[in-house]
Amino acid sequence: GQGRRQMSLQKASIGLILGADRAGVFVRRITHDSPAHFSGRIAVGDYIEEIDSVHVQDLSSAQSLLSGSEDSLVSLRVRYGVMRKWDVQEVHLLRKVQLRTSEGSADVFGISASLCVVREGVRVDKVMPGGPAWLCGQVEEDFIIVAIDGNKVTGGYFHSDEIAAMIKGPEGTRVNLEGYSRVGEERSVGLVRMPPVNPRVIDKYRRQLNDKLEAAAYDQTRGQASEETTWGMQTPGALTPAYVSSTPKPVRASRLAESESLMGKELSSVLLSTEDPPKMGKLAKSLSDFENWLNEEESECASRFKSLQVKMETIAQQLENLGTLQRISQRHISRSINA
Repeated sequence: GQGRRQMSLQKASIGLILGADRAGVFVRRITHDSPAHFSGRIAVGDYIEEIDSVHVQDLSSAQSLLSGSEDSLVSLRVRYGVMRKWDVQEVHLLRKVQLRTSEGSADVFGISASLCVVREGVRVDKVMPGGPAWLCGQVEEDFIIVAIDGNKVTGGYFHSDEIAAMIKGPEGTRVNLEGYSRVGEERSVGLVRMPPVNPRVIDKYRRQLNDKLEAAAYDQTRGQASEETTWGMQTPGALTPAYVSSTPKPVRASRLAESESLMGKELSSVLLSTEDPPKMGKLAKSLSDFENWLNEEESECASRFKSLQVKMETIAQQLENLGTLQRISQRHISRSINA
């Protein structure tokens, strides 16, 4: 076999001690108080498949891809085992300079939560801030655990020591819990056994990470928007696209397609391209037809409006005549009563 080797990432890193075997590059240990520790999602034995969308081939490539500047964003595609089945998740982290170089130990850790055996399973009574359950965010107070690593724990027959032995394990390993929240929402959660960290440090790190992710999403959106086109008239009856990007591309006449139902024509299939004059001519004709239709509609609307004005004037005159008749009638009635 190829054997396993070990690599420690120094300076600006995410705090992973990696190894390699025939299956790929895997996590050997997790450094305390590191971005990987803060995430609560990467465990010992997980395989790193991609780093920033680049396939990881060996330890050397992983080291090169993971190294970077302080507070820079890195995205990992991680393959992990869940009860003898493999699943994949994407994890976003910020590279940090490690002030502490502790690489973990052989100690046994749990999920930093107070548990109580009940008939329904195992109830979570309290979650310690900074611990694995708190980092996960899906295991809160009154959460009922019905299975631990696939083993059912319902019925209230288990002793607390048995539950503790099932929950606890070597540092950095994952324990899989199945259960439901206080409102009955079923959840399957994987928690990484690690010592608790300072919640304030976690909050600061997560704010920085969210800011980086929002900035990256904004840059991506702006990059996509740069390929959109703006429209302007070149000569009467012709249109030309003014591309923001440096590489012109044919674009679909989406704005004209909105008028498709009014025009009764299939404009959605018409592409605007400076290299295809017949299609430009077809589009120009469609625009001309649409303009004629608008003129006809405008004339018809003007005619209807004028007719409506005449009717309103007629009604107003009738109302005025009715008022005159009413006043005459009232005067006649008044004279009759006075007599």
